[in-house]
Amino acid sequence: MAGRHGLPDFNKIKGLDLNLLTVFETVFAHSSVSRAASELGMTPSAVSQALQRLRLHFSDPLFLREGKGIAPTLFGVNLHEVISSGLGELITGISNLNGDARRQKYVVYCSALLAMRLMPPLVTCLLEEKEETILVQHNNEDITSSTEELLTYRKSDIIFDIEAYHSASTGCEELFGETAVFIAKNDHPRLGEVFTKDDVAREHFVYYNTSNQMTESRRAEVDKIMGERHFSFGAQSIMALLAVVEATELVGLIPQAALKRLQPAFQVKVLKADFPIPNVPVYMMYNKTSARERHFAHLLNVIRKVAEQI
Repeated sequence: MAGRHGLPDFNKIKGLDLNLLTVFETVFAHSSVSRAASELGMTPSAVSQALQRLRLHFSDPLFLREGKGIAPTLFGVNLHEVISSGLGELITGISNLNGDARRQKYVVYCSALLAMRLMPPLVTCLLEEKEETILVQHNNEDITSSTEELLTYRKSDIIFDIEAYHSASTGCEELFGETAVFIAKNDHPRLGEVFTKDDVAREHFVYYNTSNQMTESRRAEVDKIMGERHFSFGAQSIMALLAVVEATELVGLIPQAALKRLQPAFQVKVLKADFPIPNVPVYMMYNKTSARERHFAHLLNVIRKVAEQI
């Protein structure tokens, strides 16, 4: 609530060092004092002292020991929601000063596969609209920061992923579904056009090797439908998987959109499954505060329009 002359009532936070809130947020994001200290360039002892000052101010422990890490108390969770929302508005407000006069640059995190699917039509659309926008894509396969940390601290403006993340300060919406297909080399000695569950049990597979836990979860969902598969080769490159499938009798399950682009370079064929293969939803996540900024809101609308045509 504003005080006299429309200014905030600073007396309500008198005696609170606002720098301590940055320490709190970093510890919250990492669930670890030592990792937060490394991120902030502080010693673990200094981080612990900062947390102790906050505990005294709020009369709450803020974090409790849980296994090998720490977990926030209910008050700590509520404090985080308030800080992340307010901090987001502050960062956005400062970064957007005179924003209309600057060329807009946005950082996007997504996998190489999703980048191949989304970036070409998105950049084409922005160029056709003569938008003064620069997109910088980073691979999210091996990042250690959480989705919340990436968005709250503006390390990323938008994240595309098959794992949805919801919070009070984060927007999350499903854009489209990825369809997967089975493939084998053209002259496979046992497989014709149709792929059955008996074939699944008999054949060996390649797989997309990723540290993304949600990808592993999706693979487990597929295994529930078709039965347990036997894997013989894994790679982080779809081209490597296609090359191995072409050279061996192994079978692959890969995104149809990626295959459409790469199939002309490999002697592989699509196998028609006689059982359903679940689609994988792709989500777009962003900071809600950023969405209030005119240029960014327009970018989100362009992405939605592009996704409808995929």
